[in-house]
Parts: sequence; structure tokens; C-alpha cells
Amino acid sequence: MPLAAESVVDVTLPGGGGYGLPSERPVAAVLADVVEGYVSVAAAREVYGVEVRYLGDPDALVRLPEDYAVDEEQTARRRAGQ
Repeated sequence: MPLAAESVVDVTLPGGGGYGLPSERPVAAVLADVVEGYVSVAAAREVYGVEVRYLGDPDALVRLPEDYAVDEEQTARRRAGQ
């Protein structure tokens, strides 16, 4: 479709909340989402009940996967509702 030079194109992509309870999402999958930047550390904690720690330099421009770790004990407590 030809467009004029001053035209504006707005693209809206669908998204979804997924299925199932967030607290039942595998911990490794939540960690991978944090590492990839799809989910923040705060959302991992608040939505998924997974306590992810960033262990790297807070001023680092590049955050590597090995800079993240799951606090398994705290995650188990959160997911148990404690």
C-alpha cells in the first residue's frame, strides 16, 4: 500500500498474560526471562514469587547471565505464602 511521505504507521502487536498461575511457572523460566530483560527483578518477586538477585556491578552496561542467581530458600518461602 503506497503511503504519503508524511504518513504515520502505528503497529500494535498482540500480547497475552499466558495461562496458569504465575506462581507455578518454573523458576528457571522466570530467571531466563529476567536475564533476557522480559521481566524485571521486581516483577519476578512480586508476580512469580521468584527471588532473583543481581550479583554484578550495578553500573555495568552489560549484564551477563552469570550475574544473576535465584535465592532458592526465599523463593520457596514466597511461593509457600510466607
